[in-house]
Amino acid sequence: MIYIQGQLAIDWYESTRAMLPPPCGTDAAGAYKDFWLMSKNGKPAEWPSPHCSPDLNYDFSQQKVRDHFVSHVALPMAAAPNVKGLWFDDTDWLSCNDMCNEVHDMHLSPCDMAAKERLFNGTVAWKRLVAQELNANGQVPIFSSINKWNSTPSQASCPRNEQQVTQEMAGLSCKIFSRFD
Repeated sequence: MIYIQGQLAIDWYESTRAMLPPPCGTDAAGAYKDFWLMSKNGKPAEWPSPHCSPDLNYDFSQQKVRDHFVSHVALPMAAAPNVKGLWFDDTDWLSCNDMCNEVHDMHLSPCDMAAKERLFNGTVAWKRLVAQELNANGQVPIFSSINKWNSTPSQASCPRNEQQVTQEMAGLSCKIFSRFD
């Protein structure tokens, strides 16, 4: 198994380092400047990083970002010898939390329910795409989730509960585990 962050472009990997701005990345030309969730100050929202800031948050509500993530980040790692699957961590952390007052002191814009749903739907879409691609190669993705299986809409912090997401993934071989169930 190979570990991949499911929301952040962490500078640990060459595939994501090329997308990040200097000093830790190499995207001096800004080719990926519109790939990130934005903060209220109009700059890409930075995740606190112990290694190098910024670790930026993918804006998975955009088709081009999902396609790039699957094609240029996930699938190249899956092509490594002897890999049976990929473990994607924190796949729905932001879209299942309060995006206006996130716990890591990020304040995203937009952060209303429509933005939350777009990010959540985009996350589910890349999960389906990556599962299809990995399954075609005999591999299985594992998705870490903070979603809850039995939550009702009034309890849920995610737009849909994990049972509903699992139903959307029907026919695909993948593992989804929640930290709370």
